[in-house]
Amino acid sequence: MSESQFSFHADRYCSKLFASLWVEAWGKQYPVKAAPFSSCTYQLLQQLPQQLRLKPGEVLVDLGCGTGGAGLWLAQKHEIQLIGVDRCSDATAIATKRAFEWGLRKQASFITSDFCKTGLASSSVDAVFSIDAFPATQDIESALSEVRRILKPKGVFVFTAAELLSTSRHFEKMGPDWRTGLERNGFDVINIQNRSNVSELWRSLYSQWLKQESGLRKELQPETVDALVAEAQRGLPAMTGNRIWNLITATTRA
Repeated sequence: MSESQFSFHADRYCSKLFASLWVEAWGKQYPVKAAPFSSCTYQLLQQLPQQLRLKPGEVLVDLGCGTGGAGLWLAQKHEIQLIGVDRCSDATAIATKRAFEWGLRKQASFITSDFCKTGLASSSVDAVFSIDAFPATQDIESALSEVRRILKPKGVFVFTAAELLSTSRHFEKMGPDWRTGLERNGFDVINIQNRSNVSELWRSLYSQWLKQESGLRKELQPETVDALVAEAQRGLPAMTGNRIWNLITATTRA
């Protein structure tokens, strides 16, 4: 994808209305300071440290970090070193600015790079996490290989993902479920936890986007709003109570 396709990060981040719609839709579940613009809730932020087994001074990588909110929140709360990776230079620039604002300039850094070729040293990080972004990679096996490469032996990988359906882009390579695919690609799965309220949260948010389309068009670029409306129209029918969303924790094999 071209860089221009990712310019929506900066556009959305500067919109007060866009930010307020998450709070309107999610209420107290939305972590306002982190402003993750993903399915990252307060509940998830509270679960992640235990899943990632974070210890002060360890190195954590946020794949698909966007504007950095979730990783910065973890870095501040748990005194770890954070490296955020995203393909969008707009996003990493905002994340870098936020690190300064949060007093984390010595603790957090952000790089513009790809999931399949991060540029990080082999066996150099203690844990990797990715909120909603990892399943968006085009080459899932190459991305998993890169995660294995940068993690230390028995390093922890935590990510969120919807269930693998036969129509999923990764079904052919991964198999019928995430456990099967991860184990085939050199990981031991520790836990797969159902995030039961995610569909409801997205359904509420998508409804807000459609309801407030005219207001969003006053604050955002036309291309940004077009993308939001298209996502909402496409996503609403899929956000049923039967859709399974997972928090997945795995480790690399020694």
